[in-house]
Amino acid sequence: MKKTAISIALLSTLAFAHDAWIQQTANDNATIFWGHLGKELKTLDTAKIQKIDGYDKNGKKTELKAEVKEQNTSLKITPKTAVTLMELAPSYKVQTTEGTKYGIGKRAAQGNVVSSSKGIKYSKAIFFWSDKLSKPTGAPLEIVTLNNPFKAKVGNKISVQTFKDSKPIGGLKLVVDGEHDVNKTITTDANGKADILVGKKGLKLIATKKESPLTGDLDADTLTESANVSFVIK
Repeated sequence: MKKTAISIALLSTLAFAHDAWIQQTANDNATIFWGHLGKELKTLDTAKIQKIDGYDKNGKKTELKAEVKEQNTSLKITPKTAVTLMELAPSYKVQTTEGTKYGIGKRAAQGNVVSSSKGIKYSKAIFFWSDKLSKPTGAPLEIVTLNNPFKAKVGNKISVQTFKDSKPIGGLKLVVDGEHDVNKTITTDANGKADILVGKKGLKLIATKKESPLTGDLDADTLTESANVSFVIK
C-alpha cells in the first residue's frame, strides 16, 4: 500500500510539473514566466537559464538580453526577433520513502530512493511567423507549428508536430494552455502530429514531455525532457 501511494504521488508530481515560457509584453520586451498558465505564476530566476537565443525570419541570430527589471525577469528583444529558444539548466528530483526531494540527486538523498530523475526544459516562443518555423530548429525535444498560428482565429485548428533530435516522434501527450487534467491532454499520432483547437484569444501554450532511461549519471536513473511552444492568438 505504501509503495502504491508513492507511485500515485510521483505521477501527480510529474503531471503537474511547472512550465517556463517567454511572453512578449511590449515591442522590444518580454517576460520569462515560471509556473502554471492561468494559476500560480511568477517570473523565472535567471540562474535557471542555461542558454537563450533569438533568431530572425531568416534564421539569423538576433541580440537578446535577460535581466531582472522591477522584480521581474525581463528579456530585451529586437523587432527582428521572430522566435526565441530557451533551455533551462538541468534539475534533479528524487522520490524516496520519505517523500519527494527537489534539487538533489540519488547520492545526496536521505531515505530509500524509489525513483530519480534529471529534468531539462526547452521553451520556444514565436513572435511572428517565418516559413522556417514549420521545420524543427534542432532542439533535443521540440514542438513545431506546421502552419502560421497568427492566421488562426477562435474555432480554427493549428497543426503541430513533435520532434526528438529533429526526427518526428509520435505518441507524446500534449498539454494545452496549462490544462494538466489527463483527460484533456492530446496524444500525437504515429508521425508526431496533432491538431490544436483555438478556443480563445491570448497566449497559447502547448507543452509535452518525454522520459527515457538515463545511463552514466550517478544522481538519476531517468531523463525527463520537457518542451513547449508559445504564441499569441489575436
